[in-house]
Amino acid sequence: KVVDFLGGVQPPQNERDAYRVQFALHEELTKGGRDALAGWKVAAAVPAQFQPMSLSGPALGRLLKNGLIRSPASFSPGYPLKAGIECEMAVRMAIDAPMSAGPYTASSIVPLIGAVMPAMEVVDNRYVNLPEMKGPARIADDFLQAACVLGPEITDFRSIDFMMMQGRSVFEGRELGAGPGSNVMGSPLISLAWLANKLLELGTNL
Repeated sequence: KVVDFLGGVQPPQNERDAYRVQFALHEELTKGGRDALAGWKVAAAVPAQFQPMSLSGPALGRLLKNGLIRSPASFSPGYPLKAGIECEMAVRMAIDAPMSAGPYTASSIVPLIGAVMPAMEVVDNRYVNLPEMKGPARIADDFLQAACVLGPEITDFRSIDFMMMQGRSVFEGRELGAGPGSNVMGSPLISLAWLANKLLELGTNL
């Protein structure tokens, strides 16, 4: 069922505390091998998204192994509670991003990539009044992360124009949304470099 955020407990009021809560949540969800951290996502990538939520910039959240699903995918009735979808590009890293090699750029992150793939993020509005959740609370909750449906891997990706490639979401023949890769911080590779650098700032790596 939908719930009040943290059961009425005061949510984190700043981004630093929000990430502390988020990382503690990761430890709890993976305790005893119940699940495993599989990756990360960038959320609220543009000012029109992060500024109304009182965030200083984009944010990140985790992806758990149990939530990574190869396309085609289906979900059991009742989960997610109130689902939404977002058109994404996913990346499988060939090697971890060394902490000593940062800060990363759109160019320096490319040699670390093993493959790219089309993806659909599934978010879950599991709260009574989502608009009341400001940015720090959403960071703590991994920005409503529920699952990520992954398309086929593309390993020969270096010729792709990531800025101009088009993403489209279609439901029963009706287009829900579309846009170029440049909508994501200028390029998905810029977004990936930002993610690597933000994780370094938080004391871990991509």
